[in-house]
Order: sequence, then structure tokens, then C-alpha cells
Amino acid sequence: MDRLGSFSNDPSDKPPCRGCSSYLMEPYIKCAECGPPPFFLCLQCFTRGFEYKKHQSDHTYEIMDVANQMCTKTKEECEKHYMKHFINNPLFASTLLNLKQAEEAKTADTAIPFHSTDDPPRPTFDSLLSRDM
Repeated sequence: MDRLGSFSNDPSDKPPCRGCSSYLMEPYIKCAECGPPPFFLCLQCFTRGFEYKKHQSDHTYEIMDVANQMCTKTKEECEKHYMKHFINNPLFASTLLNLKQAEEAKTADTAIPFHSTDDPPRPTFDSLLSRDM
């Protein structure tokens, strides 16, 4: 059975963030596709889309605050609980459906008209988006 491990409460006991080398404070991110050794990121580096060598920002991940709190449960037990209480729960499912319909209705009425321009918006010079261009 694959159980999720945890670290002590001492920040220096945890490995540093691979993006900025800061001590990891919960919650933090563990890449589910990279490793060994495990690839940990702080929330700031994760939200900035930090990529390094084979690690890509679109990899699946685990939020370690939740994982550490659930260290007595297997991944399968957590998924079964989540599916039972949130996804397959008729009350919650209808709420999700209503939220989806409300979001679709909101975006359908707010189309942005196209206008030609000589100075279109651009990403900042040193951002990830500017490198893709």
C-alpha cells in the first residue's frame, strides 16, 4: 500500500523549494510525475509556472498540506471518499451543474468585440508568455 509520507514541523527538515530554494511551508506542491528525488515547489513558484530540466508546469501534482493530513489513507481511499461525498453526491452534483450553467451564461453574454489596433497588448518582456512568442 502506497502511503503518503510527511515531514516534521521543523522547516529545515523539509527539502527546499526547487524554484527559489526557500524553506517549504505547508501547503506546498509535489510534482507527481518527476522524481526520484521528489520535486517540491512552494506555492509562489508553482503559481508562476516554474519549469526546470524535465519538470514542466503542466505536470500533475499533489498539494502536500492535504497529503500530509491524509497520511493514514491510501490514494485510492482518498479518491473513493472524494467521489462519494463530492462528485457522486446528488446534492453537490446539482450544485456543480448550476455553477457550470451560470458560468456558461455569464461568458456567453460578455463577448469582447474585435478591433484592429497598431499596439496590441503584449506579455511583459521576461515572462513565460514572451518566451513562447
